[in-house]
Parts: sequence; structure tokens; C-alpha cells
Amino acid sequence: MLVSPRTAGARGYAAALVIALVAAAVLRVTADPGAADAGRTALWEHKLSELAAVTYSSSTLQLDIRPLSADGGEHLIAVENGAGRTLRYPLGDFGREAVAELAVFRPVRDLGPLDGDPAVYGLGGGSARLTLDFGDELMEIFVGREVPAGEERFALLGPRLVALAGDLITPFELGQGALRVRRLHEFPWSSVRGITLSVDGRSGALTRETGGGWTVAEGVSQAAVRLAERSWQLAVLGFEPPPMAERLGTLVNLGYRDAEGNELGWVELMKDLETDTYWVTSERTVFPALADATLARRVEESLFGVF
Repeated sequence: MLVSPRTAGARGYAAALVIALVAAAVLRVTADPGAADAGRTALWEHKLSELAAVTYSSSTLQLDIRPLSADGGEHLIAVENGAGRTLRYPLGDFGREAVAELAVFRPVRDLGPLDGDPAVYGLGGGSARLTLDFGDELMEIFVGREVPAGEERFALLGPRLVALAGDLITPFELGQGALRVRRLHEFPWSSVRGITLSVDGRSGALTRETGGGWTVAEGVSQAAVRLAERSWQLAVLGFEPPPMAERLGTLVNLGYRDAEGNELGWVELMKDLETDTYWVTSERTVFPALADATLARRVEESLFGVF
């Protein structure tokens, strides 16, 4: 498929924007967490667990984010409508951080009651809108244009005009590219002490030795070690509308346990039997996600000779 320079440039800009956003979030999380909020007054303070829903609506994108209990964990699930399609995906670390910053809402500046024409501030009928539902309290934020000579954005809360940090709104404007989960697991590989695996209806197990090596159960070959290691490297490319269930064939399913035998998580790699695309799901993804094809193919190549 040929891509025009204009399209390629737009994609490159969007990718660079996402990378910059994530980098900024890393700096914000790893630095003093309260430094950016010093001196700011919270207009409302809620726990993330009190949030019933967050909706974002603009001329090009609609987001609906709600909590969901699934796979033994608590997730924030986004339903995204834009570009003629509907996507569902769980929020990742940066997405949850973006929502948490709305739950405890601290504008950069309170500019007082709105005075004059709202259009001067980029506010009007076509303004993007964030709605926060705390069950017994509903908050609406209308988002305007950038503040001159700054990275902030004008916003309207009821009759009051405020200036918001630009990176507070950007994740919702970008949607999946900034909000979605990126890692299949929260726990590190070093914490895995036992693995159960299932391939083509046959099951086996591996146990990590004190020295770091692996012992395989009877009936399982040492090829299972390479399969387990490559499966850990699987990566999420993004979330798209998945194919019908009957088109997906499971290649491998692995379950992870810690030293005490407690379940840590799991991963399942699937393949679309019609298009040969790979899909992956885990305790964090909730829904099937597109898998990196190169890494998934390495896993598929490792299936031979496991049993």
C-alpha cells in the first residue's frame, strides 16, 4: 500500500506526539508527584474509585470510560468512537493517571467569571467537552483553545473560566494512542516461579529452579523453555475490532504463578485463520488485542516439539 507524504507526515506527527506525551508522563510520575500541583487549589477532590464514568466528546472523537471488574482485577474500560468505528480497550498506566488527575481537579489558574464572547477563548457550540460522573455529582468541563504564549488551555466550568495544563486534555484528544494498556502484565518476569502451558489440547508445566534455570514436567521437552521465554516477549500493537470468535485459533495459553503458587496472570496467543494476523489477550488486556506479528511468529515457531 502506497502512503502519500502528507499521510505519512501526519502519522509521524501523531506518533511523535504520543511519544512526547508518554515521556512527559514518565517524568511526571518519576519526579516529585506533588511538585506540579504545588500552589494549585483543587476545585474538587474524589478518589478514583468514586468515579462512575468519564466521557469526552469532540467533533472527531467520542470516549466513554467506565470501571469494570474482570479477570480478578479492576479496570477502566474505554469505548472509543471515531473514524467510523468503535473500539474497546482498557486504560494503561498513563491513561489511569490522566483520569486520576481529573478526579482531583486542579486548574493552573482560576480566571474568574467568563467575561465577553466565549469564542475569544475557543469556547462555543463546537467545544470539546469532558463530563465526570461521581454518582451523586456531575461535572462538565468545556475545553477551549490554547492560552497565548503558553501550553495551557482555556476551559469553562459552569460560569468560571480557568486555565488547564495542556497535557491534562491531550490524552483524551489522542484516544487509544495515549490511553490504552501497553504491557500484558504488571508483574516482572523475575517473580514467575511456575508456568502452566497448553498447546493444541495438551498441557504441561515448568518450574523455575533456585539458580534461574527451568525444570520441565514429565512429557514436556526443553523446547517449552524457549516457548515460555518468547511468549513473555509478546507485545500489544493496539486494539481493533476483533474478528469473529470462530475465526480465531488458539496457539498457546500460559498461566503464571509465584513462589507460593499464587496465580499472577496469564496470556493467550491466537491467530486469525483467514488473515493470519495474531491476537493476544491477558489479565490486563481484557479484550483481544493485535499482537506484534514478528514476536508472535517467533512464538508460533517455538510450538514444534514442546510435547
